[in-house]
Amino acid sequence: MIASPLIETLRVFNEDELRSLKHFIQNKSLYQSDHQAGVISLFECILPFAPDFTDASGLDRHNLAQKLAQSTSYIAKVASNLHSVVRQFVAWYQQKEQQDEFNEQLYLLDFYRKKGLAQRFESLYQKLEQQLQEAGAANVDQYWEKKYRLNRYKMEWMSEYDSKGDNHLRAMIDSFDVYYLLLRAQYTYQLLLRQHNHTFAVNSYLEVLQQIEHYCLRNDQKESGLLLLYYEALLILTEREDSDFERFQVYLQQYASILPQTDYYSLHGLERQIMLKQYREDQSTPPYAIFQLYKNHWEKGLLTFGGVITPSIFANIVRYGCRCGALNWVRTFLNSCEHKLGGLRDTTELFRLYSAYYYLYNGELEVAEAHLCFDFEDALRKVDARCLELMILYQLGSPILEHKIDAFRKLVRNTKGLPEIRRENFHNFALSLRKMINPDLTWNDRKIDKMIASIQAEVISEKFWLIEQLKKRKKSKGKSSSPA
Repeated sequence: MIASPLIETLRVFNEDELRSLKHFIQNKSLYQSDHQAGVISLFECILPFAPDFTDASGLDRHNLAQKLAQSTSYIAKVASNLHSVVRQFVAWYQQKEQQDEFNEQLYLLDFYRKKGLAQRFESLYQKLEQQLQEAGAANVDQYWEKKYRLNRYKMEWMSEYDSKGDNHLRAMIDSFDVYYLLLRAQYTYQLLLRQHNHTFAVNSYLEVLQQIEHYCLRNDQKESGLLLLYYEALLILTEREDSDFERFQVYLQQYASILPQTDYYSLHGLERQIMLKQYREDQSTPPYAIFQLYKNHWEKGLLTFGGVITPSIFANIVRYGCRCGALNWVRTFLNSCEHKLGGLRDTTELFRLYSAYYYLYNGELEVAEAHLCFDFEDALRKVDARCLELMILYQLGSPILEHKIDAFRKLVRNTKGLPEIRRENFHNFALSLRKMINPDLTWNDRKIDKMIASIQAEVISEKFWLIEQLKKRKKSKGKSSSPA
């Protein structure tokens, strides 16, 4: 027996593993054997020869048969059974090594659920839920798998014992996988926004996005809320890829008729966000594509909610329409929006501000100046208005422009609540405009081209307008220009 597969296997066990094997064999509920009593007796007989198992006499089949008062054929049969039990132990032990205390408690929770032990179930559920909440997703191995099982057991419990016959609860359980994906994605989305444990957040988000996409494909892409979340994530995690955008547009075309209204509006809003991101990477050229998208959405009625248009959408349409030269269309748009602005208390002032923007591009500079207003509560709008004032004064050739630029730089520096990226944009705008009116500089084509290239490379407000003014100067070679 010393050369048997059983002894060969036992020789590789360390003391802890042999101790666990002993407990395993003594717990008859953990394994299956036709001769459990014989297995226990034989193991106790050979265990004293551990860990080497090299005593030929002690492990001799005849001697073991004599000690147990059994035949050698019985010993052979039981030894074969013991070897099978050892293999079962190996599988059980490896699985146990991968389990932690929380997972073991989850198994116990499910046992209480199946047996209807209400008080024990509720007590253990509260304990486990608190443990997960205190640890946090970034600090618990397999956090979402555990949270999923914990919440699913709770919902199954409610269905079976608290709310029998509740069809709404049954529907919730049937769609629990969707709920779980959204819950997990929402959490990791917030981690990404806060830049908290970024590596964990990105890896976790990429994983759940893959699950979302697979779920949508299996369900014929009818889960529009999930797809909305999937494409929002693409904006955060990756640069926009043409293939992603094409897939997104195909989805809109195929399912627009069956989407709930909220998803229909949201998905078209996301379509604009994707194109806005592309445009912001190169603001020195007219935004024809994004303006055309806004124009189409406006004509389809996708930009008003309850008859109201939001300030940001209104502002973008006017800006992009003017930069694309669609001045007649913008004028009509302004006329139709005068009483549709919502979301701010100073909507009248906002309408006047962007009317001034239109008049600037239409060449009606005095009218544009007359429409300027600066009484905004919002910090960004207030600085926006002063930026537009500088643009108008520049084109008017105003003698107070230099003084106004200095005041603008001070405003940008001291305004509280102004996003830092916009603060930098406005600061660079002021520096560029100050350089353009510097009387000590002589301008020729080479210097103008050099400044255009510099502006194109910068993060700067009104990049398109600045470059257009320099191009006009290059063409006219007016009083501010000098020959090389």
